[in-house]
Amino acid sequence: MGLHAAGRVEPAAARGRDPGGARSAGDRIGRGDRRGGAGPLRAPGRAADAPARPRAAAQSQGEGWEGRQGRERGRGREAAHDRRVRRRLEARDQRTRLLGIGPRHAGGRSEQQRGAAVHQGDGGTVRRPGSDQPGLPVMRRRSGIVLVVVLFFALLLASTVATFAKIALIDHMIVKNRDARARAEALARGGIRLATALLLQDKLAEQGEGKTKIDHLDELWARASGTPITFEDGSTLSLEIEDVAAKLNLNAAVVFDDSGAVDAKSVELLKLLFKKVIDEITAPNERQIYDPELLASNLIDYIDKDSTSLVDGRSEDELYQKRIPPARPANRPLLSVDELRHVEGFDARIVDALRPYVTVYPYVGPGGINPNTAPTHVLSLLFFDDGVQVRLADEDTVRSILKIRKDGGFVCGEGQSAEGCTPIRSLVTNAIFPEPRFESDVFTVTALAQVGDVARRVEAVLDRSTGANPRLLSWRVL
Repeated sequence: MGLHAAGRVEPAAARGRDPGGARSAGDRIGRGDRRGGAGPLRAPGRAADAPARPRAAAQSQGEGWEGRQGRERGRGREAAHDRRVRRRLEARDQRTRLLGIGPRHAGGRSEQQRGAAVHQGDGGTVRRPGSDQPGLPVMRRRSGIVLVVVLFFALLLASTVATFAKIALIDHMIVKNRDARARAEALARGGIRLATALLLQDKLAEQGEGKTKIDHLDELWARASGTPITFEDGSTLSLEIEDVAAKLNLNAAVVFDDSGAVDAKSVELLKLLFKKVIDEITAPNERQIYDPELLASNLIDYIDKDSTSLVDGRSEDELYQKRIPPARPANRPLLSVDELRHVEGFDARIVDALRPYVTVYPYVGPGGINPNTAPTHVLSLLFFDDGVQVRLADEDTVRSILKIRKDGGFVCGEGQSAEGCTPIRSLVTNAIFPEPRFESDVFTVTALAQVGDVARRVEAVLDRSTGANPRLLSWRVL
């Protein structure tokens, strides 16, 4: 009784058994062929069996129908397995092409030939591809894709971090500047308070018996003007205290009689003022743009209470109603120098040129020039009658006033006497229009605060005539 080599165990149907469990000779012969010719084992010393008969001979000797059917099923299973392997390979190749790696080549063979050589043996049996088989370097190409993805996300992360850092820096600078701005504005407001205290102290000092009520540039408030104050944290505060009487008050320059008619001196003074300013800001060929007499008449019409124009006798409203949008003259005192822009004939150029010369404070009451605080260009606006004509102060009169101030003296009015006082009558023969003021109650205070790189400027107009609680006439944060 001979022994056979152990083979793969299969179900009965797969091994070609009949329903009764018997295995045909043809099935055994077919399976022996598929396993590569495995035969029965021999005992030691036993002679070799006769060689197996050819397949054709076996079939001719009456191979059964079941044996042929078993061989066909085995071949079908192998073919199906080969098709599945090929489909997986084709799917992988398709994915490779979609990733842009390119076509595969293996020793110049076609893709079909290389696939067959890699995955099939000589006998047509499917083999798993090994490292020694030619084919696509899948792992290396996958590593390149991973590197690209990693670099992309690294760049995205770096960009996100840079954007976040930029936004954080901008937010930090905004918060820093906002804090510095608040501190600078608070410091400037404190400067206004400090200037108010200096003005009140000067007012109280003039209340003593025998004191001359004359404001000049040797007083404490004037000496404090322009002197910067530095604090421990490096911030600075600078004050500018200016007597509004150091300029010509336009509201005081327009005077009306009891009948409501304008004083002739007002018209003449305004014409001379506008002519002086126009000559300073325009070339000779541009002076015809502005008419001093027309500007003076339009300003008076804007301030006076009637509705009749001084120019042609028509209604004042008719001229202003033609504007876009329509307007009306104020028929009241000016509230600011900027309001001159609303007066017919005035533009930004001439208003800016008038700013160093004129003011609108106080709104009512006397508002002549204080010769002790007025600068040189305003002293030239002293208007008086020299007995021959009504004119502005000449250069000699201005030089005389400046010399008195330089020598430590000051100019005083009639009935005032003090050491170093020079009466105005000794300098100007006749009365000045509008009547000059030697005591001032309205001041413009400008506080400039610097905190780091941030500066804030606050401008206030104070009226100290009300006593311990000065009245605020204007407040601007510049």
